[in-house]
Formats: sequence, structure tokens, C-alpha cells
Amino acid sequence: MVLVCCFSGVAYRNFRYNFIAPLQQEYQLVNNAFNKNYHTGIDTIYFLSPAENAFYKPYGIVSYKDKFGVPSTFKDWTPEPLIKQLILEKTMDRQQAEKIAIIQFIDKASFEEVKNKKLNALYFDTGSLF
Repeated sequence: MVLVCCFSGVAYRNFRYNFIAPLQQEYQLVNNAFNKNYHTGIDTIYFLSPAENAFYKPYGIVSYKDKFGVPSTFKDWTPEPLIKQLILEKTMDRQQAEKIAIIQFIDKASFEEVKNKKLNALYFDTGSLF
């Protein structure tokens, strides 16, 4: 019984502090940066995904080959629905959210090439948020 309690406590701590807490903070950072920089005149969002091991430096978490230890914005299927949801929450206008073009980058050099070349665009570097 003591072992069950010990293992349950370790599992709870690992899940809470090594998995959930970094993702909560990541979402909070992305949400705050988005709300600070987005306005209705923006028609394109350039999104630079963070490195797969972006949680290592701030949290000491080693990324695994599945979802554990990896920022949610690293996965290629996350940025578009996340940004459209943030737009919907901020503007309460689903059509505005659907109109926005979201261009994803995984390479910082390519992102830097296009950065600041378009006036009505938001350049979102999630790796710099950590």
C-alpha cells in the first residue's frame, strides 16, 4: 500500500509539474503575446514554431518522441486552430478568424527572411517567448 501511494505521488507530481505546468505557461505566454500584438487590421500571421526541445532550458524537461516534454505549438497541426481560436475569442467574429492566413515556419532563417516585409501582418516567434 505504501508503494502504491509513493508511485501515485510521483506520477501526480510528474504529470502536474513536468507535463501540465509547462503547457499552461506556454499557452499563457502565447495568449498574452497574441492579445498584446493582434489588431483587426492584420490579415496574415507568420508563425515560427519553437524547437522540439524548447522546454529543456526553462524547465529541464527532456522531450520524448511522443507528446510529452514537447511544446504544443511545435506540432504542425496546432498553430492554425490555436490562432484562429484566439482571434475568435478576442474579436467574437468567426468570419474574421477564418479570413486570416496563417503561414507556418519551422526554420528561423526562412522566418527572418520574410519578417517585417508585409504591413498588415503579425510575426509570431513562439521560441522567443520561453
